[in-house]
Amino acid sequence: MKIGIVSDIHGNFHALQAVLKDIQFNQCDMVVFLGDYIFAGVNNNEILDLLISYESIHENAIVLKGNIEDLIYPIESKEEWIYPINYDIYSNFTQEHINWIKGLKSDHIEVVENKVIKFIHNPCEDFLYEMVNPIKREQNKIKKSAFEKLSSETKEDVLIYGHYHLFLDEQVSETRFICPSSVGTPFNGSASAQYMIISVESNNIRTKCIEVDYDINSQILCLKDHIFYKKHRDNLNKYIRTIESGHNYL
Repeated sequence: MKIGIVSDIHGNFHALQAVLKDIQFNQCDMVVFLGDYIFAGVNNNEILDLLISYESIHENAIVLKGNIEDLIYPIESKEEWIYPINYDIYSNFTQEHINWIKGLKSDHIEVVENKVIKFIHNPCEDFLYEMVNPIKREQNKIKKSAFEKLSSETKEDVLIYGHYHLFLDEQVSETRFICPSSVGTPFNGSASAQYMIISVESNNIRTKCIEVDYDINSQILCLKDHIFYKKHRDNLNKYIRTIESGHNYL
């Protein structure tokens, strides 16, 4: 069984399109989306439309929410700490978009060949890395004690999560931890769109880190041509620098 793992799109529509095309080429049996799709960039409605359509067409698609999707509640409560661009993004959502976001579940359990696999966006409140460099996150080291604690709290054989924008496949104690990096904003120094394929066969799990080239220039042109760019130039320039560099300037 081949499972495509997609996470952290963060408004990058062109990257998402490229990854879904690559997943189709690789003939994945199942696709799991781990959250953080929106409230970045200018293509949020297009991303929601694509995900809603993909989920309705592909019965093997599992779409979970990330912490970013939960921003919808403080936005609706008009919390002062919300970035102004996110209020504008929300104002463009349809009621169908809002209902779909609110209906997303936070985790999913799948049993594949006697392996119990849990999918979730952020697996714990503890930060799982030693922060060496907040911009060049590939320099950060995993915090072994945090992973050991998480393993002791995890009942499943495999925990697949997003949130960190870095590839990881690590066995700690009794748990296999897997992170598929980020489709839209990787933090490992590569400007590609990134995801992972998990292959489960004869009770063995193999991971493959996939980097997909996409038209970054078209994505940037889309950002700069949008009405939001004039109003939210600083925010969107940081976003552009992030997708161009593969480092965290958000």
